[in-house]
Amino acid sequence: YLYNPDNPSIGPRQYPPGFPVALAPVVRVFGLDLQPMKVEEVLFFVAALLLIHRLIQPLMPPAAGAAVVLAVGLNPYFWDFKDQVLSDLPFLFFFFATLLCVTRAHEAERSARLRGVLSVLGGFAMYASYATRVIGIVLLPTLIVSDFIRYRWLTKETLVAIGTFTVLAALQY
Repeated sequence: YLYNPDNPSIGPRQYPPGFPVALAPVVRVFGLDLQPMKVEEVLFFVAALLLIHRLIQPLMPPAAGAAVVLAVGLNPYFWDFKDQVLSDLPFLFFFFATLLCVTRAHEAERSARLRGVLSVLGGFAMYASYATRVIGIVLLPTLIVSDFIRYRWLTKETLVAIGTFTVLAALQY
């Protein structure tokens, strides 16, 4: 994306680096051919559907979970994205990866080490969401507010995720 100062309302001055970094290996191997980039978009979408399934699996019966995944996967709105190379589907993937890692990190039956690893992965996924689409920054206050509502304080897992996010975002700038 090249910023056009003559038409500043079209897009941001600077595009976040996450999506171009995700496209870089495909461009390196296949050049500027759009077809492999579209394949990468579809792979991000399929991976996001798998994450949605894993996220809702403990919340509802298997048939209902499959119905939700099918409703999202067969939604014509999302199918239109397969013909474009946009940051929306990678953002969707990283958004759900953040939710999955953070929710699983708070499960008490997991070992402390696994909770720590999931917290770091959640922080990394939160950063990847932010690096892909700037709106991903809403995950940070959402996580904080969620902890205050559920636990009345910030948990160690949330602090680790926030710390990971902060370090990666600082390195970006």
